Amino acid sequence: EGPALTRGAGGMSSSALLQELCDELGVASLEEYSAAMKMVYTQSTAAAQSWASLLWLCFRPLCRGISIFAVWALPRGREFASMAAARIAAQPRALLQAEAAAALLLFFCWRLRAWLRRHDRLIRARAALSRRYQALVRTVRRQSQLAARLLPHVGYACVCAFGWRSLVRLRMAEDVTPLVLRATPLLGTVVPVVRTLLALHADAPTRLRAWLHFWSVWAAATLVTTTLSSLPLIPRIAQLRPELPIVHFFCVVWMQLPHGGVELAYAAIAPSIRGRGEALARAVPSLPQPLLASLSLACKLLLPQQLVDALMQAATEGSVLIGAALFLVTPYSISRIGFVFFSLAYPLRCSVDALDSAPEAVLVRTQVMLRYWMAYCLLLGLLWLIPLIAWLPFSTQLQLLFVVWAQLPYFRAATRLLYMLTPLARRSSGAIANGSASANASPAGNHTRPARANALYSRRLLLQDQEENTAPQQQQQQQQQQQLSKDGLCDDTAMKQSPRQIRRRGNSTAKDAKQPLT
Repeated sequence: EGPALTRGAGGMSSSALLQELCDELGVASLEEYSAAMKMVYTQSTAAAQSWASLLWLCFRPLCRGISIFAVWALPRGREFASMAAARIAAQPRALLQAEAAAALLLFFCWRLRAWLRRHDRLIRARAALSRRYQALVRTVRRQSQLAARLLPHVGYACVCAFGWRSLVRLRMAEDVTPLVLRATPLLGTVVPVVRTLLALHADAPTRLRAWLHFWSVWAAATLVTTTLSSLPLIPRIAQLRPELPIVHFFCVVWMQLPHGGVELAYAAIAPSIRGRGEALARAVPSLPQPLLASLSLACKLLLPQQLVDALMQAATEGSVLIGAALFLVTPYSISRIGFVFFSLAYPLRCSVDALDSAPEAVLVRTQVMLRYWMAYCLLLGLLWLIPLIAWLPFSTQLQLLFVVWAQLPYFRAATRLLYMLTPLARRSSGAIANGSASANASPAGNHTRPARANALYSRRLLLQDQEENTAPQQQQQQQQQQQLSKDGLCDDTAMKQSPRQIRRRGNSTAKDAKQPLT
């Protein structure tokens, strides 16, 4: 090393550079540094292998499940693809040409729509066409309100009739009918459920009210079809008319179009639902009227009006649950009637009552009924995907129990009742003082208590919590304002005094200070 040492650019030897590098790294020599790096590499490799083994053990069941599903699905997918290709190839030549023309027409319309949206002149022409249509509607409305409301629906019916006749002329009706039967549940239940969940997430009152209109009409239609399908000859007659599934599909699409059709249908069925509900309520036996009047008078004298209303609602809805519980111990045919009534008819009446309720309660009741319809659609989807559930023992009783639990009317009223009774009981026991006393005695009196969450009545409970929390703060702010007004009055009085009056006041204060204390 000695004679062969080379000098760096600054004249430093290699040993000096190595020593400086070791000092910079904080090690005694490069051998120690290389040994430490080897140990770090070994430990890192062992840790990586351990993590890889752990992840493999965790994901091995998932990989096994994916492989089993692939082994099961690939042959069936290949078989389905070959069968679909064979059916497509077996179609007549004219039908294949019509399908290709329809696909090309759809693609052309899609691209034409995107092209039209980029041109201002065409946008102005579209706006002019829309204005002319509105002028036509106003002209028809001046002649007849009913004709103006039915004009878009009549146009839709004409388009549907023309489309069906075209399919019959092209001999495509038999091929389209199975697709329509499969698409009707998807468009009639799955798509509205997704859109309703989005509306519940957005919490827009107008959208929630519109979707409750939709589910009310949907429930009425489902109730009618379920009742008719339970009759002996109706399903056989329906099989003789092949156009009925197409009509059902067109009605499902019509209910989701933004032309006011659902509101029109709801306005037509709502009076009948109210009348039948009132007739059923009069037919159901109840307590004698003198006893009810005495109980109501005693409750009004002893309890607040809000608490009395909650008690009456709990009693009414509790009696409905007792009526539903009677169908749990009956044979299948009678339990089926109870299931249809408590899953469709009674929630339909509750939905109409929710839409007719007071403005301060309509939003909460609308959300509650929409949540019920989501739960009922979940049950329908489960029965549609797994039909074997309907053959299990006591399946109808279990379905009835589920829909009664999903409505939860009694527990909803009991939740509100307990929410009102708990603060009263705590105040009577002395655990809760008045707002001003608690604010003065407790150092955390100004701290706002967080609102208690509730899945069913969260908005109403949140408003009540906010009112309770803001009351002590408002009282304290009023006291501070009164104190500030008094201080300001004293300052104004002192400012209005003359300098001579101030000197006299100071001299009198000094004389009082010089007098001895007795």
